[in-house]
Amino acid sequence: MAKLVQYIMIIKEHTAGWPLGAIVAQGCHAITACMALYHNTEAYKSYTQESELSEMRKVVLESSMEQWCLLKQTLEAKGIRFYEWFEKPENVLTAVALLPGSQTILKPLISHLKLL
Repeated sequence: MAKLVQYIMIIKEHTAGWPLGAIVAQGCHAITACMALYHNTEAYKSYTQESELSEMRKVVLESSMEQWCLLKQTLEAKGIRFYEWFEKPENVLTAVALLPGSQTILKPLISHLKLL
């Protein structure tokens, strides 16, 4: 089976000027919420099985809102699941976590985004 990777996007204009710890926390929130919501999927079961824990791979990218809105349409059209984290009480989108998936499938969809 192909190794799985989880992509996380940080929305740059909504986190600009934030301390690094706060930005990391936004990504953690998105990942945790995604895992809580989709923990029964084959993707998460495979990604989190004990024998694979030391092999987990995550890639953190930066995205503008415009880039995210276009990517979101593509992901939805392809049936790729994700979780959008909205910081409260501002209700502003700060991070998005994709369900773990094959890098072969996901990377071409997000290759235009820069590593954070």
